[in-house]
Amino acid sequence: MIIALNITEIPGIVAMIVSDAFTPMAGVGAAIGWGVKRGVYSNEAGQGTGPHAAAAANVDHPAQQGLVQSFSIYIDTLLVCSATAFMILITGAYNVHGAGAEMFIVQNVAADIAANGPAFTQMAIESTMPLG
Repeated sequence: MIIALNITEIPGIVAMIVSDAFTPMAGVGAAIGWGVKRGVYSNEAGQGTGPHAAAAANVDHPAQQGLVQSFSIYIDTLLVCSATAFMILITGAYNVHGAGAEMFIVQNVAADIAANGPAFTQMAIESTMPLG
């Protein structure tokens, strides 16, 4: 719903993602491994537990279940993760940390919000669809 209400902002968000992906700041983040950790654990493939569920499937040929498992990775990574990123970026519910622990390049939310939790997504949804 957030993306649908702000569909005109999607080209600018995609341009920001692509342009920021090739900056020194992105390289530092990749070196630290935040993106890699989140990418590996965004779906069952990164954890290695997907085969347990796939082994219990009743299919005519094992390749059928392999295709289902492969397709689920694309759905999760391309659709769910991209939609989450778009919601956070559209609503501005994020901070960009600088070199120091207390230094921010961009600070849109409180400084004590942990960057490795679901708080940014929750704030993005709450800003558009308040509960009360």
